[in-house]
Amino acid sequence: MRNDEREERWLDAGTWAIPTGLTIIIAVVLYAMIGLNHNEAALIGGTTISAKAVGT
Repeated sequence: MRNDEREERWLDAGTWAIPTGLTIIIAVVLYAMIGLNHNEAALIGGTTISAKAVGT
């Protein structure tokens, strides 16, 4: 396959539709988890772990 043909396939909008959609979904989820709630319910797990508990 020639380089020109390969480049034309990469420039097709259909090639980038799924990665773009997944990126938007991940960005929305991260924004919702980090930005919307400022209380402890927004934390994953929601419990405090001591330094000793991490090493065991």
